[in-house]
Amino acid sequence: MSFNDEAAKLLKQNVQFMNHIRELVDDHKITTTTNAGLKKAADGVLWKLE
Repeated sequence: MSFNDEAAKLLKQNVQFMNHIRELVDDHKITTTTNAGLKKAADGVLWKLE
């Protein structure tokens, strides 16, 4: 996964978005397959942005 530098900057500056992504990554109650995939995707986005 790659980000356009300007898009990455805008996402990093969006505090609400970043907090939501962190909540998804840190949610230990996620158990369904669909939600587990969402958690994995959120983790990938967070990894790329931080």
